[in-house]
Amino acid sequence: MPNSCNSINKIISLCCLVFLTSCASLSQLTVPEKSFIGKFNFTHNKDSSNFNFKIKLFPDEIIIQIGKPLLGNLIKININKLRGVTVYPAVQKEYRELFQIISSEDYFNFIEECLDHKRIKNKQNIITNDEVIFKCSIDDNGLISISTEVKELYYLKGMLKNE
Repeated sequence: MPNSCNSINKIISLCCLVFLTSCASLSQLTVPEKSFIGKFNFTHNKDSSNFNFKIKLFPDEIIIQIGKPLLGNLIKININKLRGVTVYPAVQKEYRELFQIISSEDYFNFIEECLDHKRIKNKQNIITNDEVIFKCSIDDNGLISISTEVKELYYLKGMLKNE
């Protein structure tokens, strides 16, 4: 009798485990996520650095992870339509000001349009004001080219593709 109880407990535990993992995998499918990877060059005061980055696009949030080759992740930027832009770890004041040049909703919409091939008009998207120029374009192979110029001090150029 004790052996049969152990067997029943094992079968019930196994069924619960299978049920829970199947529910977990279903809930992940309900959140549409697009992932992109790329490389960019950042120039400031004639100093230039190359970075890898990964962008995850969710319906209400964009997560950008930036890293250096061989060093791994250095910074994580969350752009949320309602809560704004958050950066982890905290960055110097001069770089924080870069995120306040335009609204977080404008950042979100620009990035979302750049990453959605169907929404880009004439294969190019541009937003600009007195301090910043953001451009993105898509070539025939689906590669996305991004360039940014801020206050004629900061320059960012890069390429990304679907992961």
